[in-house]
Amino acid sequence: MINGIFLIAVADVLFGVGLMDITDRLVLKGIGNIVALVGIIYLAWYILNEGKAILANL
Repeated sequence: MINGIFLIAVADVLFGVGLMDITDRLVLKGIGNIVALVGIIYLAWYILNEGKAILANL
């Protein structure tokens, strides 16, 4: 089930990638890279927790 954590993670990745794409400043590209990485970590955490819950219900 999609919840708030999933939506925040997807928005975080999209914002980070968008920030890297639209700017020419290296500092902002670095911030966008970090934001996208945090979003990917959130997504991995969400997928692992959902997978664990699905396997527990089998």
